[in-house]
Amino acid sequence: MEKLILHNVNSAERIIKAAANMRIKCIITGKDDYEMTLDNVLCMKKDYKSGDPCDYNSNERSLIVFCDVTDKHMDKLLFELRNSDSNVDYKACLTAVNRKWKLSMMLNQMEREKLSYMRQIEKK
Repeated sequence: MEKLILHNVNSAERIIKAAANMRIKCIITGKDDYEMTLDNVLCMKKDYKSGDPCDYNSNERSLIVFCDVTDKHMDKLLFELRNSDSNVDYKACLTAVNRKWKLSMMLNQMEREKLSYMRQIEKK
């Protein structure tokens, strides 16, 4: 089943609406969920319901994890992200490896990969 995990996303409601139009469920995570594995987030957290809080803190990193999202739907969602005022720091796909990672570990890994990429660009 296609799902999105949204963590600290600005204007999450817009992404949620776009996902809902494709019958994709969303899960909102917060600081209290940092030590949950992505697998546990998918199993234990309830799907977003209209009116649920979508907390956003501009001092924290934001993340969207695409879980079993088809290529067609991912393209549409990425297009929506580019055209919205949502500034998402990291976008990732759920894999067999990272599904056992804690949310905090996923954010740290994404940060390491970004820094590595930036160093490679600077060398060129």
